[in-house]
Amino acid sequence: MKLERTFSGLEARLKSRGRGRFFSAGFLAFWLVGWVIGEAIALWSLGVGAWSLITGRPPEAGRNPLEVAPALAMGLFLLVWLSLWTFGGIAAIYELMRVLWSRDRLVVNPSGFEITRRTGFLLHTRWLARDELRSLYRLDAGSVVMAETESGVVELTRLGTVLEQEELVQAFTAELALPGRAARPVKLPEEWREIPSPEGGTLLLKDPATRRKQAVVAWVVTILVCAVAAVVIRPAFDRGTLVPLAVIPGAVGLAAVWGSLRLSRTRMETRTGPVDAAAAHRCAGPRVVRGDGGRVAQHAGQ
Repeated sequence: MKLERTFSGLEARLKSRGRGRFFSAGFLAFWLVGWVIGEAIALWSLGVGAWSLITGRPPEAGRNPLEVAPALAMGLFLLVWLSLWTFGGIAAIYELMRVLWSRDRLVVNPSGFEITRRTGFLLHTRWLARDELRSLYRLDAGSVVMAETESGVVELTRLGTVLEQEELVQAFTAELALPGRAARPVKLPEEWREIPSPEGGTLLLKDPATRRKQAVVAWVVTILVCAVAAVVIRPAFDRGTLVPLAVIPGAVGLAAVWGSLRLSRTRMETRTGPVDAAAAHRCAGPRVVRGDGGRVAQHAGQ
């Protein structure tokens, strides 16, 4: 780590280093070879199947034309698998670049904190105003330096040794004149709300408005999934050989309905105060999970 004072402020530069990173990079490169092969096979299969359905021709010479219901079921499965596979490959490529070619530049001055992160050919810059910052700290898990802000936590860097990261936290905390983490009053993130509980104390829960928006989006996706599942499952009632193929879209549809119902009708709550035993007894028993000291640790409610 290079820590120096410049015209911009106190500046730290860190980069990926160490021979151990080449082992991780080798594994990621080997996995990405298989990822490219799997991506190509899935795209080719989807293209051939779509062309066969559109033209009515067999996918290969000597084969019968595809039947609509089985082809749609297999196409739906391949689309879901390909989406997850693609996201996994993109994450692996980013991680490979981060391991081999990562550079972080952190600059602090009385007005705030500038973070410039270069990963391979990607460059990302973020600015944190001094008034937003609450504290800086280091996490042992993942060896990462974090900044606690008024709206949540922000990752600063994963580069550097343990001693370099601790030196970074101490130097930047002193430069910004930040108090310790315990010295600042706790403020809830914007997506959380605090409400009184009928059993006593208060409850912490995510903003109901955000939950409702998530539920609406989930139900729209569920309706689309169930519509596709209905098209695929309907022919299975007439032909028993199609039943195994109908299981996949049916299971996906049921999972989507379950997830949408959970978003619409349940919520997770965390109690922060003591419990009134009499009031808790009058409430639905299964909703309450007691912790030590007569406090409710967490429960799910309607």
